[in-house]
Amino acid sequence: MKNKVPVLVPDQCTGCRACKIACPVNAISEGRQTIGYIYESRGHGIDLIKGEIKPGIEESSLVVNAVKKYIKEREKNYDCIIIDTAAGTHCPVIAALMGVDVGIAVTEPTPLGNHDLNLILRLMNELKIKSNLVINRCNIADKKPIEKTAERNHTEIIAEIPYSKEIQQMYSKGMPIKHEAIKKIADSL
Repeated sequence: MKNKVPVLVPDQCTGCRACKIACPVNAISEGRQTIGYIYESRGHGIDLIKGEIKPGIEESSLVVNAVKKYIKEREKNYDCIIIDTAAGTHCPVIAALMGVDVGIAVTEPTPLGNHDLNLILRLMNELKIKSNLVINRCNIADKKPIEKTAERNHTEIIAEIPYSKEIQQMYSKGMPIKHEAIKKIADSL
């Protein structure tokens, strides 16, 4: 505001540097703060690299970008890198999608699932990312609307995973899930 001292809110910072660029007298400098952490673990022949944001921090894209940078520095060690992201089409999801070869959307045959599927497939089309689709719990409702959304967005359905007590029990025990539909996903990568 004219003739007022600007107020910066560090917790709301997204790292865009617009405030620094806009300052006519170069009075704003960059600082550093810890907003999250990167963890690495191994098991079942898989390395897991996980980003975690500190409670109270609003902007998680910075953590997503830090995890992607961490992975990029190690990508020669891997045949395949899978980035799992939050549901939706908000900034951290876009950050996770940037630079990927293929996106795999996962949905359920529900009206909300179809709505969100349409949004993410449109986003991937906009970002020029080849998209594939997995229908989870494919047997809980009519999947025709999901199939139409996939067709309209030129997206191949690569697997359909049924709602199953067996899968549910393996998941709840933290066991790797062995199912032909999941093998089909792995084979498509």
